Amino acid sequence: MALGLNVTRRAIPKVLKRDLGIRSFKLKKVQFLSGSVKKRVSQRKSLLALHAIGVLKNILFSDEKIFTIEEATNSQNDRVISTSVSAIPDKFRYMSDGEPLSVMV
Repeated sequence: MALGLNVTRRAIPKVLKRDLGIRSFKLKKVQFLSGSVKKRVSQRKSLLALHAIGVLKNILFSDEKIFTIEEATNSQNDRVISTSVSAIPDKFRYMSDGEPLSVMV
């Protein structure tokens, strides 16, 4: 970018920060919740509420585990340039663009 504008490499970050008020932020890692996962979370919260008031006496937990396979990210290198953290669009807050691959063990 600096070569195209015929300025030094250090001038670009200075102009962005001082004149335009733009800074570099690390990508935020947030958990991806699909519709089915959100439904499951609300059902589990209602089950816990029923258990808390004594309606459910026993709860059985199975030993099955779902392992998800996701791409590796490096928050030091994956960055977004914006005026503030709240101005970053949501599409940059999610690390995966679809359902993650999963294996039940």
